[in-house]
This record gives sequence, structure tokens and C-alpha cells, in this order.
Amino acid sequence: MGGAKGGAGRGRHGGQRSGVGAGGLDTTNAMLRSVIDGIADPVYAKDAEGRYLLVNPAAASAGLRPDQVLGSTDAELLPGPVAAGCGRRTGG
Repeated sequence: MGGAKGGAGRGRHGGQRSGVGAGGLDTTNAMLRSVIDGIADPVYAKDAEGRYLLVNPAAASAGLRPDQVLGSTDAELLPGPVAAGCGRRTGG
């Protein structure tokens, strides 16, 4: 009896779903946020335009809180020469 195969139980990349519901996902996100915020080193993520998507307290600059940095670029937060240096990549 050939039914449709695939789809059910698979994540968007074809792997098995973890079975975590919305409440479990909220718990996981809160736990990861606690870990990121507790790290003494700067942790951040930027989008393709250089806007901060994620910032821990150690990464927030000039006495700003992470929520004040989110959505901003280095050019909006830092003096010109410092901001220009932040955009440079090292290595290959």
C-alpha cells in the first residue's frame, strides 16, 4: 500500500525532529541565553549587513546594555576608525 513518503517527522533539512514543542523550545532558548550571557568573553552574531543579532554583556561596548546594541552596526556604535577596523576580516 503505497502512501506518500518523506515529510512527516522530518525537519526542514531532512533530519529527524527533536520532538521539542514550543514550550520546550522556549526553555532551550532561555538556557542557551543564560550560557551566552554568563560567558566572560564577548559573544555576538551579525547579519549580512553587519547589524548585531545577538550580543552578550561582555560584547556590549561603551557601557551599553546588549538590548541597546541589538540592531545596530559598528559604525553606529563606535568612532569611525575603530568601526572601520571592526569590519576587517583576518585569515582566508
